[in-house]
Amino acid sequence: MVIAVAVCAAAPAENPDPWRPLVTLDFETILADATDESEPVDEEVRLVRALALLNRQPRTAASLERARGELAALERGATDPQVRAVAAYNSVRLDHGFVRTPDPAAVADRYRAVADRFPDHVFGELALAKAMTLDLTHGRAGRDVLELAKDWHPRIARLQRESIRRGGLVILATALIEHGRAPEVAAAWLQEAEYENYLRWDFRWRAHLRDIYLCLKAGQRERAQELVRSFAERYPRSPRVELLQDLASGRLSVP
Repeated sequence: MVIAVAVCAAAPAENPDPWRPLVTLDFETILADATDESEPVDEEVRLVRALALLNRQPRTAASLERARGELAALERGATDPQVRAVAAYNSVRLDHGFVRTPDPAAVADRYRAVADRFPDHVFGELALAKAMTLDLTHGRAGRDVLELAKDWHPRIARLQRESIRRGGLVILATALIEHGRAPEVAAAWLQEAEYENYLRWDFRWRAHLRDIYLCLKAGQRERAQELVRSFAERYPRSPRVELLQDLASGRLSVP
């Protein structure tokens, strides 16, 4: 559904009709209109049909192969750069998500190539975030996760779409947290993302606790005390307040 909405957002405004069934996941209607293959079809309609083949359940080897061929043809030959960008991203997505691949690094390189070709397009930015996630999840030979994350940070921080930039920064910080590396860097990137403001209310307290913990682990006691005061004001009945105050003051050591 996220892909469908993003595709529709990227579609040319003067001809939105081909995209509407994709947003409502009405794949059968889209493919039912594709019976006469001799009829000339414009690029947008071909793209919508390829995406319907890619997303319709149940997926079959035959439908994925048809989608792959059409996406490759559009990526190479479409006159509309929007169509080329969407086709390029989904060509990689097909092999990444629906076909077993022994080499995540190769898939990351393909996503990165899409990002390099379409740096200002929403699907170029999505491709960059995918490449980063694969690099951090599966690693690169001889590269430390902190080194990788610091290499990725400048590119993610420059992204134009706020939601993709914010999500990318959170992924970078989370990778460091999961590997127990550089809590001060993770805390800074989470603050840069301002991610807590965009979480559902019932997840915000967990995010707040994580920020406090990271600051304590990083030795940023003044920042931790500020966050604890904020937590106590926001959640005055929480049984965690007293423990957090003891940790922030140094009366208890951080585990």
